[in-house]
Amino acid sequence: MTDGGVDYSFDCTGDVGVIKSALECCVEWGGVSCILGLVESSQRVKFHPASLLWGRAWTSGLFGGYKGRTELPGLVDRCIKGHINLDHYITHKLPFSKINEAFTLLNQGGCIRCVMDYEK
Repeated sequence: MTDGGVDYSFDCTGDVGVIKSALECCVEWGGVSCILGLVESSQRVKFHPASLLWGRAWTSGLFGGYKGRTELPGLVDRCIKGHINLDHYITHKLPFSKINEAFTLLNQGGCIRCVMDYEK
């Protein structure tokens, strides 16, 4: 179906088995697998080093690819100046007393981001 593998694969699950499969499904000479899902700190991905020596590559997208020390301050500045509309992504505002409801909404996919008001 892919004639030797895909050029790019993406893992958004954070499951180590899927991460390994995402690398292995890439074409041997130059395929790139991008890891986007967070993995539990106790988990390890086991793979054969030759998977990378043949030319495959792993990359990631933590913080959307921004480099924390050098690029994140500029991104924050753009948000403060209103160049990036973060309000669009806030779908709920709840008092802190409803924190459990907020987590339920997030876990069930019922909201994008929920802002908690500590004073209510």
